[in-house]
Amino acid sequence: MPKSNPAPALSARSQPEQDFQTRAASLLLGRGAPSTLDPKTRSVELVIATETPVRVWDSQRWEEVDEVLLMSGLQPMPGQVPLLDSHSRFTTANVLGSARDIRRQGEQLIARAFFAGAPSGQQAFALVEEGHLTDNSVGYRVNAATWIESGRTVEIEGRQFTGPKKVVTNWSLKEVSLTPIGADEAAKVRAANHKREGEERTMNKELRAYLEKLGLAQDATDEEAQRYWAEVRQRAGAPEGERGHHREPAPAPAPPAPEGGGAPPAPPAGGGEDQRAQQAAQAERARAAEIVQMCRAHGVEDQAMADMVTSGKTPDQCGREILVMVAQRGGIGGGGGYRPPVNFEKDERDKFRAAALDGLSMRAGLPVPKPAPGHEELRGYTLVEMARESLRRAGQPTGGQVLDMVGRSLTTSDLPNVLADVANKSVMLGWEGSPETWPLWAAEGSTNDFKPGKEVRLGEFDDLDEMTDEDPEYTYGSLKDAMEQYAVATYGKAIRISRKLIINDDLNQLVTVAQAMGESASRKVGDVAWAALIGNSAMGDGKALFHADHSNIATIPAFDVDGLGLAIQKMNAQMDLRKKRRIRVPPTFFLAPTALYVTAEKFFGSEVIGTQAEPNIKNPFTGIFPQPNRVYEPRLDDFGANIFFLAGPKGRTVKVFFLLGNKTPYIDWQGDWDTDGRKGKVRIDVGAKAMDWRGLERVTITA
Repeated sequence: MPKSNPAPALSARSQPEQDFQTRAASLLLGRGAPSTLDPKTRSVELVIATETPVRVWDSQRWEEVDEVLLMSGLQPMPGQVPLLDSHSRFTTANVLGSARDIRRQGEQLIARAFFAGAPSGQQAFALVEEGHLTDNSVGYRVNAATWIESGRTVEIEGRQFTGPKKVVTNWSLKEVSLTPIGADEAAKVRAANHKREGEERTMNKELRAYLEKLGLAQDATDEEAQRYWAEVRQRAGAPEGERGHHREPAPAPAPPAPEGGGAPPAPPAGGGEDQRAQQAAQAERARAAEIVQMCRAHGVEDQAMADMVTSGKTPDQCGREILVMVAQRGGIGGGGGYRPPVNFEKDERDKFRAAALDGLSMRAGLPVPKPAPGHEELRGYTLVEMARESLRRAGQPTGGQVLDMVGRSLTTSDLPNVLADVANKSVMLGWEGSPETWPLWAAEGSTNDFKPGKEVRLGEFDDLDEMTDEDPEYTYGSLKDAMEQYAVATYGKAIRISRKLIINDDLNQLVTVAQAMGESASRKVGDVAWAALIGNSAMGDGKALFHADHSNIATIPAFDVDGLGLAIQKMNAQMDLRKKRRIRVPPTFFLAPTALYVTAEKFFGSEVIGTQAEPNIKNPFTGIFPQPNRVYEPRLDDFGANIFFLAGPKGRTVKVFFLLGNKTPYIDWQGDWDTDGRKGKVRIDVGAKAMDWRGLERVTITA
């Protein structure tokens, strides 16, 4: 008897499966109608799964195998799954009801099917009640399985299983279906994801012809041909004695000696030809095995491998072709000089990550202009299900306690990156969805580091001299300059992705917090920009921005033609840096608190003004500040509801500086050892400074 060996938790051959599977079972029947049927609740009990071995198609091995579905491997136990019509899961029209009260009972999984009140549900219930419909089938997803080679016996969960067999140790229940014919366990339905309705697997004609030379029956189906091809590849890569289920026929026993002794009769004529044919077949199998081994060792795709096997080329010839493929793949072809351009293509994990990001983003209500393929299925996953799927895609164990499984997903899968991408997207959505008013009137600048920067402000050039016959010589003029100093600072907050967030499926919390951080970053830049105006910090001459010596403070009795005219006149009376002549700084922007919105808009929107004594006087300030140049900012309400500012052209007032010109939040993530999760930070580096007091005026209304 073969020796029993304990099965590893996930051996080298224990590949996590990805196919959506189905298997048949039967209703709990009495005589005629099911004995558990309850007309009042329109429900009946079902045996939806057992541990009886079932013949299934294994997409990893590309062959049919016997599969045992351990009832203990159902993780987690669902409270309810859909009840479908014959596994038709692509439209809600095929939902007949739901399967609830799901429980294990020995080696069986029991559920009670509740039929919907819709016509389709009532019709299905009538067929069950009358005894016409007796079969059902379960749809499930394999998360982890152990493959047992032929001739081996292994121990799993205290029980012994003899190969060849696949034992599913972790699986998820997705749906239960009523089927017209489904109780024949030998006729296992194929994986729904692997083969859609009406789709068939066909084999390359040249490969099939070659397999027929090796012994495949000419009338074999495509399924049988695929299994035979899988056996050929398996024998090529397995040690002697462990080469799949196919075995060479044992040599025929010697014919018995005739009675009375003597030599046995001579073999029939033609035996030499049979022997030569057998030797040729063995040589051909050896050639194919050597080619398959070389292809597998160097990662040659199945189609290219099949072409080599069927080409009739020797192993040496195929080996040279493989070397060329390896050279081209590694970018070392082309004679050592020219290197072809590298085309980066997404692998399966990249595709999964993109689909998971878009699926979770759409579930959270974030905009996704062009969703990645596969997002629709992942959109319905909880974060725990996404964690398990991420582990499976990464080839990691998916079983165990939920806490442990989620913890593993945060360190050995793409889940942290997917959730971080969702958070990043939310931060930027918050940033872009919180427009500020400072860009309307302030200029932007860039700095390379955190050291104080200096910006030189040139004054006006000397007046030109009048050239006369008595004094025809040209003289040189000069510029007076001033300098302003500025610096940027870092502003930021931390964010965390924890196991608790995933287990609680709190995707909205992650998105809401991240989006609020983006809004906060935008708000902080606005705070810095406006603080440069209302903070009244010192200028390069050591005096405050708004100072009597700068002649940029005005007081008016009312917001009217006379008051605004007085403020503008004061701004136009500014002197150059040498205090020799007046310069004209046109007021370009009107900056006011929201408390002045109604008063100011009535004033600027009026074509005529006047009193009863002087009616229909044209408003001289209509159009002086176009609508985009009239800025109403809530921060100015906190400074003073009766104070407004006049600002000159951009570049002559306040400038906002960003580190290295990066005007959006920076987001970074790393593992969080203290909380078994992932922590991130959102920061922005910004500073602001008033560059010229002559382009700004503060006006206070006293009335």
